[in-house]
Amino acid sequence: MSLNVPPRSTVPLANRQWGTSQETARCEAATPKEFEMATSAAGKAVKSGAARSPEDLEAEIDRLRDDVAKLTEQLTRTGEHSVSAAKRAASEGAEQLRVRGEAAVGVIKQNADDLEQQLTETVREKPITSLAIAAGVGFFLALLSRR
Repeated sequence: MSLNVPPRSTVPLANRQWGTSQETARCEAATPKEFEMATSAAGKAVKSGAARSPEDLEAEIDRLRDDVAKLTEQLTRTGEHSVSAAKRAASEGAEQLRVRGEAAVGVIKQNADDLEQQLTETVREKPITSLAIAAGVGFFLALLSRR
């Protein structure tokens, strides 16, 4: 099917007079394919609107309502799926953080126990040195607390 596309007009848009549905639908279509698509849609709308009965229009409206209801239902399901996927991802992330946190706490406790054991052994091996260090730390803290 071949269409004769009229040449582009040099009249500014504000000064144009649109007389037919094809001219209105064309509205500066860039290619013949776009022109064909625009004119066929406009022609169908004009032709089918004039020949339709009220029953046909009511049936079309009912069909459109059904389509909108189906789309609404699908969007709701998609939204619910997105929410459930987000909840699942958040709970998995929270679980991973909890496991990593528990592991870090375990490592810190083990390091603290090791440090306590080493300190206890050092104090038992060198009690005078340990007493001198404790006195020095106490003196230093006393100086800091005066200021």
